[in-house]
Amino acid sequence: PLGSHVIIDGHEYIAEDTGGAIDSLDIDIVVATHAEALRKGTRKNVPVYWAVRDGEGIKDTGKWNGWTKDNIDWCKMIYQQDWSDLYTGLGVEGFAPALDDKELQAVIDGLPANLSETRRNIIQSGLSGIGRIRYNWGGKPTGPGLSGLPATGLDCSGFVSWAYMTAGVPRQNWYGGGTGAINSSSSMKQISKSQLKPGDLGFKHVGGSASSSNANHVGIYVGKNSSGKDVWLHCASGSGATINTYGGFTVYFRSTAFN
Repeated sequence: PLGSHVIIDGHEYIAEDTGGAIDSLDIDIVVATHAEALRKGTRKNVPVYWAVRDGEGIKDTGKWNGWTKDNIDWCKMIYQQDWSDLYTGLGVEGFAPALDDKELQAVIDGLPANLSETRRNIIQSGLSGIGRIRYNWGGKPTGPGLSGLPATGLDCSGFVSWAYMTAGVPRQNWYGGGTGAINSSSSMKQISKSQLKPGDLGFKHVGGSASSSNANHVGIYVGKNSSGKDVWLHCASGSGATINTYGGFTVYFRSTAFN
């Protein structure tokens, strides 16, 4: 796949084309320059590798020679990929433990007394998915309520969309697309962290910017716990729908439903 590293005769190579996967771990073409890799990589389903550097590879020496421009670029490429586009339909097993009645009531009782019914319904909808919704790249709901949950699960933006539609928020006040589409929609406006209220959204962004192209995770703000930490409802790989003090959200948006 794009970005893969291999060691051949003491030389390290990186796959530069986007044509297709490697069949049976065979390498179709090895070339000497980056330009040649890109030129030949335009062929359909032809993985092309080019030499990253000369000398012994890390597998031969067991040594780490520090961060080079190539492996920095490689890590950035992996981090910034659109995983929902790449792996739509690939489910990840695992559920967070469902909350019992006492735990659910504690969250509800912790919400502000003057919180609007719409915001309260969003939190209750999200809570109802814990222990029921597994994480699935590209998974989107087919409708509100439990009947709208696909058996394969939801991704982070699918979970947010499901909670909003289940709470009865009109579709024109949110956008049920991917993570980047939600915060770039006219139905959302950016707010500061100090303005957060239960039901608002938090986004994890590469570099912390608000650019929709950099968004790669989204969750629903619940409030603060007894330690003063922000609590979020979100759908994550390995746990599915869950509630915790995830600290990765750095950019915040509010639906026009709350205006």
